[in-house]
Amino acid sequence: MNWKHQFIQVSKFFAIASCTFLLISINYGHNLIAQDYFVVGSYDSLTIQVFSGDSLISTQESGWGFPYKNDLFLHGIMQSHLIPLPTVPERRIVINDSVSTVNPFSIPQIQIVSNAEKSTLEFNAIIFQAFFAGIFIAMILYNLIIYFTVKESTFIFYVLFLVLFLLVWQSVYGYTFSYLWPNSPEWNRIAPFFLIILQTTVAIEFTIRYLQTEIYDPFLAKTGRVLELVLLFVAFILIIINSTKLFLYAALLTDLLFTIYVIPSLIKSLKNKYTPAYHYFAAFIGINKTRIGR
Repeated sequence: MNWKHQFIQVSKFFAIASCTFLLISINYGHNLIAQDYFVVGSYDSLTIQVFSGDSLISTQESGWGFPYKNDLFLHGIMQSHLIPLPTVPERRIVINDSVSTVNPFSIPQIQIVSNAEKSTLEFNAIIFQAFFAGIFIAMILYNLIIYFTVKESTFIFYVLFLVLFLLVWQSVYGYTFSYLWPNSPEWNRIAPFFLIILQTTVAIEFTIRYLQTEIYDPFLAKTGRVLELVLLFVAFILIIINSTKLFLYAALLTDLLFTIYVIPSLIKSLKNKYTPAYHYFAAFIGINKTRIGR
């Protein structure tokens, strides 16, 4: 099995990869025994052509720009595209993508895997995601029980934050695309960033309530609520504009603004020896480590 690939451009910025995929050509000999798959990173548009000699046998299209197809995605692996390789000797597969795309989640990967390796990758991914989702679902249910017991609205905002955090995480790994909006590729491009902005908006409101910012610094609390309205306005405007890059930059800026807002709020509460502020500080550090990892 001989194969070659060429990249025009690869660059990194906060785990963002911008890549133009020019051409991949895979030529088979006579030693193919079982079904193999070619795995590439996330792209807007892939054209997959299978040739026998100079004759075109089949053409297939895949990518973020098309509705979800279960057989063309390596489920749970950063929305990677999964391309079945021909099982007939001397067939040739050509993959072409001339569209420059922004993949905010992972550096594009290229590998050939067997059917057994594919199953193992997907199984491990499902186990990990089930474990991760299970923890969050347990936290959501626990805090819902607390809310219905004590009737404290702070817990509702914490529940919303957890739900949105889980949705953002699952959108990174392609599960929202496959289960929630498989026929909406345009929405799938911007959904993670929209969810991040919503998540941050909810997090600001939770911060104000949990740290009792209205008591310790009323002006800072008002500033936070103005920021919430601005973020929601920007998010819905960007939906109308429908620009993935603008949404990406807005999501990154939103994360930064949240951190800038939290620090003085936390300091105010800590100075007043408000005990829950110490719990918030520990959780804030943990969540941000997870977000950076994401």
